[in-house]
Amino acid sequence: MKIAPCTKACPLGVNCQGYVQLIGRGFEEEALEEVEKSLPFPTILGRLCSAPCEAACHRRAVTGEAVSIRALKRYLTDRLQDRQPVTPEIKAATGKRCLVIGAGPAGMMAAYVLRLEGHDVTMIDAAAEPGGMLRWGVPEFRFPKSYLDREIHRLEQMGIDIQCNMAVGLEVQFSDLVKQYDAVIVATGCPEPKYLGMDNENAMGITHALPFLIQMRAGRPPEVGRKVVVVGGGEVAFDVAQTALRLGAESVSVYCLETRNELLADPHIVRIAENEGVVLNTGFGPTRILVRDGHFCGLELHNCTRVYDENDNFSPRFGDIITTCEADTLIVAIGQTRTPGGLIKKGLQYNELTYRLEGYDTVFVAGDFASGPATIVEGMRSGREAAISVIRLLQGQHLSYERAYEGPVVTEYAISTDRGSALERTAIPVRHSKGPGDFHEVEQTFSEEQAAAEASRCYSCGSPVGRFRTCWFCLPCEVECPTDALYVQIPYLLR
Repeated sequence: MKIAPCTKACPLGVNCQGYVQLIGRGFEEEALEEVEKSLPFPTILGRLCSAPCEAACHRRAVTGEAVSIRALKRYLTDRLQDRQPVTPEIKAATGKRCLVIGAGPAGMMAAYVLRLEGHDVTMIDAAAEPGGMLRWGVPEFRFPKSYLDREIHRLEQMGIDIQCNMAVGLEVQFSDLVKQYDAVIVATGCPEPKYLGMDNENAMGITHALPFLIQMRAGRPPEVGRKVVVVGGGEVAFDVAQTALRLGAESVSVYCLETRNELLADPHIVRIAENEGVVLNTGFGPTRILVRDGHFCGLELHNCTRVYDENDNFSPRFGDIITTCEADTLIVAIGQTRTPGGLIKKGLQYNELTYRLEGYDTVFVAGDFASGPATIVEGMRSGREAAISVIRLLQGQHLSYERAYEGPVVTEYAISTDRGSALERTAIPVRHSKGPGDFHEVEQTFSEEQAAAEASRCYSCGSPVGRFRTCWFCLPCEVECPTDALYVQIPYLLR
């Protein structure tokens, strides 16, 4: 099989080419079924995926504009939202008890995979409600919590026992849990914000992105001043900037070290924020926090001449250009960090293929807790891989055998551009904010016509190939193909 670049780039191995082509041909239910073969939570990733598939899309390499693969996934889930998700049959009960600590993206995926195998699964979380950063770290205008509630309800319907307000180290002890369960997966994420490490960072008027967003999601809107400045260049920085506008700020400015081309945030997210009035200032980093009478009053910033060193390590270097900005609220959005604390006593070293924690036979790690801050789709991938390791462990199988094998696939080949239409990329519909207090979802879904047009841009890169010339022309592949997709090229008289 020639694997399409989009499918190869997807951490979960979703057949992106397949569902895009099915949309283009009018088979929408079949398209969603194709997505759900590899991804049980398409509603989440249809809105929040970082879309590595689009970064690898050959259309982008040829024309500069990838197919809107993520938006087409969202189109399917919105258009078919009344359809019951396809849940594979749960295998017979094994009698094995598995625990997942952390109910975020990685934990949800791990619990799902383990439950399908017939294991009893308990998922605990320190927060009052499950969902991790999906619930507490993403604003309502980007991801309405009703969609998350629906996915959590599906996990409960599968028989997964979800227990909240269960902080390990307080309500329960980690050492006791390891003894009580046949296997444990730790997926508690990165719950602590990163700090600038500057003097006066605890002054009044200064907060950090994560507690700011958690307060917002918990129904306790934080106070912001008239002039808000945000430090950071990721999507969270723009999330808090747009939130500040909705809380009544008159002006919001974002300062980041990176140039516009180096920004970690999706350009689409940046454009939406700028259209709402957020002012982006690139290539500057804070060097001094200004305080008056114990209250934040501004920042001193230097121009950034380099963000990473020659080894691609974060090592910013500053020039001689100095600027200051006056503001009465500072929101620091430079990332999150994990805090093993009393949870893991033996250090955080794990096998990167199996995710088994060193020093433990039955404990595995997943998500941001394992890797540090990563994308939602990467977290789900590691949750699935950790769950596969648990399944192998409980079946007495080797944990890593053939795990790195990609299968009989071809990834380097000439790609024909004959099949894609000449249309330009379809603009994703956006609902413009009505001002303070408007937390309705900003990004909207494609219409049927827009989805069909966007899907038609796909080159359909992947295809079966007789690479080793071993075909005997027996033809059952062609005869039995459920979608009549295969045609074996053989001499006419032989056929």
